[in-house]
Amino acid sequence: EVGVAFHSIFERLFSAPTPIWRGSAAILDTIRQELRGSSLLVWEADIYALIDKTLQLPLPPGFTLRDIEPSQVLVEMEFLFPEVPHYLKGFIDLVFCMDGVYYFADWKSNYLGNHSPEQIMDTYDYWLQASLYGEALRRYLPNQPYGGAFYFFLREGKFLHFLPQARHG
Repeated sequence: EVGVAFHSIFERLFSAPTPIWRGSAAILDTIRQELRGSSLLVWEADIYALIDKTLQLPLPPGFTLRDIEPSQVLVEMEFLFPEVPHYLKGFIDLVFCMDGVYYFADWKSNYLGNHSPEQIMDTYDYWLQASLYGEALRRYLPNQPYGGAFYFFLREGKFLHFLPQARHG
């Protein structure tokens, strides 16, 4: 339930025609709308704090998610690999362009505990997911500068930034 809530909140924030993700009141309003009728509503302040922290994280090469312009965002980008032996369809949480370079972001609600983000990436095979998303973005935007992936571990206020490797076979 928590993971779905985070995804829905970020989807609603970044789908707005204006950068509502820059304003505290708009973020709180979005959280309240998404959590209405949910048992998670009692965690509204904590969820806001995690989302606000994520939006303010300094990201390489020198921006935050708050800096992204609405015209440079694509939320839940659908992709299809019809040639994969078992046909693969998926959705990338967030694709964005910053200073002419394209990136993708994925929201993770995993609790890391004593594990590093890299260990969680290994455990849940998120590296494979990232390589598929990276390939989908490269196909969608051929010949465009590609800056890689951001995997945001929301509960921990951490992220990984890397250039996914293509997987063959």
